[in-house]
Amino acid sequence: MKNSILITACIVLSLISCKKNNAESVDNAQQSINSLNMDETQSYTYIASDSERAKVTFQNAGADHTITINSNNTKFVLDKKDGDEDTQIYERNGVQAKLTKDSLFIIQDNQVIPLVLSK
Repeated sequence: MKNSILITACIVLSLISCKKNNAESVDNAQQSINSLNMDETQSYTYIASDSERAKVTFQNAGADHTITINSNNTKFVLDKKDGDEDTQIYERNGVQAKLTKDSLFIIQDNQVIPLVLSK
């Protein structure tokens, strides 16, 4: 009887531990995408509603935080201007990008281009 209780307890603890590690991995990935804890360069692919793809590269070097957006032979380099836990804002030369958990909105001349993170 003691052995079956001990085995059951070990199995339950193992399952709880695995579930917690998976949740932490997802949270860490989302923080990296939102460029909250990155100290390097990372690239991600975003997709527009018309299925066009954009490569977005986050570059963090010390206090400088920029993103580079490459799509349709067009390249934008934007500087981080503002942000909180949910939204990061980048801007340069009249082009603005708002980054949320899994979306990127590019705003230029009153035109908004929504993109979603490719999975």
